[in-house]
Amino acid sequence: MIIRIAYYPDPVKSRTPGYPKQDVANVLKLDPTLSLRRIDNLDDLSTDNYDVVLFPGGFAPNTLEELGDDGEAKIKAFVNAGGGFVGICAGAYLGSNWGWGLIDAELPYINRWARGKTDSCILDLKNVTPLGAEFNARKKIICRYANGPLLVCGTGVQPLATFMSELRGKKNKYPSEMSGTAAIAMGKCGKGTVVLQSPHLESSSDVYVQSLFLGMFRCAAGLTETTSTLTPETTTPETREILETSTPGPGDCACMEAVIDDKEAMPPASNKLPLTNCLVCLESDGYSVAGQPHVTSVNAALPIVFTAPHGLQVYRQYESGKRGLHFRERWSTEIAVKLAVAAGKRKAAALPSSFVVWNYKTAKRKDPNNLDPNYLLDDEQTISPFSSGLKHFRRLPGPRFHVDVHGKKDRKHNLNLDVGLEPMHAEWPIKDQTKGLSATVGQAFETFFKGRKTETFRSRAQGASGRMPFGVETSPRLHGYWGEDTVKTVSHQSVLDGMPALQLEIPYTMRSKLVSDDEFFAGWSEALLSAIDAWLQTVGEDAGAVEAEEQDKSTAMGCPVRLDEATCLAMLDDLKAMDLRQIGREKMI
Repeated sequence: MIIRIAYYPDPVKSRTPGYPKQDVANVLKLDPTLSLRRIDNLDDLSTDNYDVVLFPGGFAPNTLEELGDDGEAKIKAFVNAGGGFVGICAGAYLGSNWGWGLIDAELPYINRWARGKTDSCILDLKNVTPLGAEFNARKKIICRYANGPLLVCGTGVQPLATFMSELRGKKNKYPSEMSGTAAIAMGKCGKGTVVLQSPHLESSSDVYVQSLFLGMFRCAAGLTETTSTLTPETTTPETREILETSTPGPGDCACMEAVIDDKEAMPPASNKLPLTNCLVCLESDGYSVAGQPHVTSVNAALPIVFTAPHGLQVYRQYESGKRGLHFRERWSTEIAVKLAVAAGKRKAAALPSSFVVWNYKTAKRKDPNNLDPNYLLDDEQTISPFSSGLKHFRRLPGPRFHVDVHGKKDRKHNLNLDVGLEPMHAEWPIKDQTKGLSATVGQAFETFFKGRKTETFRSRAQGASGRMPFGVETSPRLHGYWGEDTVKTVSHQSVLDGMPALQLEIPYTMRSKLVSDDEFFAGWSEALLSAIDAWLQTVGEDAGAVEAEEQDKSTAMGCPVRLDEATCLAMLDDLKAMDLRQIGREKMI
């Protein structure tokens, strides 16, 4: 069935070049069962011609004045007769009691509407089953917000999602009243269904959020009583990506079950494994998953997981409402993947160890949805693929360990590797284990660097002079701990979840050496991996001394894969080519 959508944008803003934005049309094009037609009047608006009428973002008073009482009567007649209504931002104002009163949705804070704009508005998904039964797997999403209404649902109106973010206008002049109000609401008007959406889900690059947006039109047309009507047989490949990447959840995803259930040693790397059993297909490169901005490779047979949260330009959301930018730490992703390969080679017939990294092929550049995994509040962790992936890795059988790879600028007076263990010092209950880990790793690197003490390098730091050797610091300033009751680093998140972790801050010159000198990398990685192995053997099952929280329900991890060495090496070749292309185009640390 084709759903016919009448599209009525702001009649005043329509005279301005660039309006309306193409986000709505672009997302709707992904579903061939949705047919969008722009209208400039309501003369033909009837259930004979259309199934849904859409009022997008704009300035609501413009539309009210243009359509007047006659237009209001036509809209109500259409919906009462069984037509659907979708209102986005300004359109949500129109459908509320402030506008045409299609459903009982009050706007008690209408006098404080100028709340501001953000690309990182967090929504709590209360019950989105009406948009499609498959969407209840995820509990939170992130999307764009731009002065949309705060909806308070009355009789017969259901909140599908509520705001978790709090925007308070310029200089925070408004009181805290946004969080908890409805962001998406649904109700009946006569025989028709009305869906009001305050934020802009259509502007998201997240395929799960895009598919929710598509679900609103199926809901308004009365077609989502059970699940989405879209099937692999009736959709384009692009639309299948949207549906298939959004539906699997932990425990439902066949590839995740295969990873968790595989407690035996993995077969030789030469035996190519089926990397994912989901409907989602790997891209031709063998490691990219359609719609996922990251690569999460899970090998249950090995105890260590490696991460590189700053292998891509990422964004931080500060408490003040301002956003911060963290530049890419050059070669950190490459080093994390190389360490995973090295860890696999140390074990006979094992695949590379587990890792979570950004995928430069599939992740959008300068995308505000790419939140800094190393600077997350508790609620934000549920929408981070790094946090979700680490939680699932922690729950695999046996002791587990996390190595978080970072890059730092060269220092003026030294080129030391920082081994950050402050989350362990602050949170780990067995203090002697933390001291032992610090001593074991520190001694291993000291021994390695002393064996190369004749090898010296020039620091890139301004004002540095002469040459200096590499060294190690086990009580560094960059230690991986922001403090209590605040944002948390990736390693801090792991420690709180019962998995010991350390943060490596590698100076630029050392990173350059690690990716260009195989002999140096082999010795450096062996120092690290042998030290971790020795520590794990000493503490045994006590490596999980902190009890893990209950199973994480987030699907932010998406679909994990299980990569062999050859695929990892091909990925490293791709990363090298990407890095060379970005020289001079992108700021890096």
